Amino acid sequence: MKEYGLEVPKIDTNGFFTIVFNRLVNKGKRKMSVKNVGKSKRKELILKKIKSNEPFTIITLAKEFRVNEKTIERDIHELKKDGKIKFVGPKRKGHYEIIICD
Repeated sequence: MKEYGLEVPKIDTNGFFTIVFNRLVNKGKRKMSVKNVGKSKRKELILKKIKSNEPFTIITLAKEFRVNEKTIERDIHELKKDGKIKFVGPKRKGHYEIIICD
């Protein structure tokens, strides 16, 4: 267990037995958590996600930014209207791409 960075399980015997396994929490990649950001900052962060090819859905963005799904839909619609992003591919399997302006 120690070679994997885990603690040795705790075993209790009081008529019954219990084994307690401790696990690692959030040791891997840190997840971005954003609270109370303005519209322009939120759009900027959405563009960063698109640029880094990080997969996301409207629902995951809404949870991450702690806003309503409609708010994210409006932000994405505005980014498309402003000519900054476009959707490529089928509706369920497609993705957003940043439009390069020369």
